Amino acid sequence: MLPAALVVVASLVLSAAPRKYEGVHLSMMGLQYTDEQFSDHFEAFYQETGARLTFKPKSLQEIAEEIPSQGETGIADDIYIFSASLMPAWADDGYLADITEFVKNDKKLAFDDIKPFYRINNCAFNEKTYGLPFDGDAVFMFTRSDYIKNDIETLEELVQIARDFNGTDFNNDGIPDFSVCQCIGETVDQTATYVTANMFIQFLGPYMQSKGTNQGTAFFNAETMEPYINSPGWKKAFSLIQEYLSYTDPVRSQCPGKNGWSDGWGRSKNNYYQGNCLFWLFWMGEMLKDETLTKWVSPHIKHMPWPGSLEVDIDGVLTTCTPEECPFAVRGRSGRLINYAPFAAYGGIAGHVSSHSE
Repeated sequence: MLPAALVVVASLVLSAAPRKYEGVHLSMMGLQYTDEQFSDHFEAFYQETGARLTFKPKSLQEIAEEIPSQGETGIADDIYIFSASLMPAWADDGYLADITEFVKNDKKLAFDDIKPFYRINNCAFNEKTYGLPFDGDAVFMFTRSDYIKNDIETLEELVQIARDFNGTDFNNDGIPDFSVCQCIGETVDQTATYVTANMFIQFLGPYMQSKGTNQGTAFFNAETMEPYINSPGWKKAFSLIQEYLSYTDPVRSQCPGKNGWSDGWGRSKNNYYQGNCLFWLFWMGEMLKDETLTKWVSPHIKHMPWPGSLEVDIDGVLTTCTPEECPFAVRGRSGRLINYAPFAAYGGIAGHVSSHSE
């Protein structure tokens, strides 16, 4: 089924049969910031398979508009590269090819070697496989080892440290710095869109989810549809993120900036690189290999898991963690149980084959 397009999706992790697809030309539509990541491999792929590739960089909004349109008209690109969180709806609508048998039968692919969370979350829907992951999001807290020696265990501890260090001259330029380098909005709407989506869930999770993802959403009761917005866990998370973001430089960390998301996040990254702060929250990625790291940061880079909470919201009451209420909690340095709720952001990016690809 759809052999040429499927081989393209798999080509970053395995070798295809040489020249098997001589003369085939495939069109790949993907997120614009992934252009270089894929185009660098096009010539090597051609030499191995004979197939030519054309990459069409698009914004996420453009992809969200084009895939349904292509799915309805049948005039479609062969391959789609997009954020994994969008996959279920388009698989359900029939726009993406079911590649379950291909994945199952191709031994070189070693699909089971991919961590289950990313293998399932990024690629599967209704027990069928619709994509291959190119990366998996893992959000970490970056800090400075010359200031922070041990991993920060709780969100309250994180905010306390940000409060205590705010105004410190972290890069020795004689100017007091903010504790936090984080992308914030130039307007309230932008702040809500970019900050809430990527940070508030991380503040909320440790208070609202103590029994894993099977527990369900942290936003409303799945049975009654009653929202949790006025619950103690929500109020606690709101209070903490509000104070945490108050220690962010409102000028240096504006988001989205002139070029949207990437420009805004780029600003906060560069502020961290320049040693202008103590904390920066981001996906791990390739940042540790970045050549723009300055002398203030590169010897002192420290990354750590996102902090957790000593309490969880149980039926509208903030309750100290117990083994029964927090079965996945770990004991901190003090011996107390800490509930963690790791956040995978958008899940990552995956490659998919159009159901109309020939």
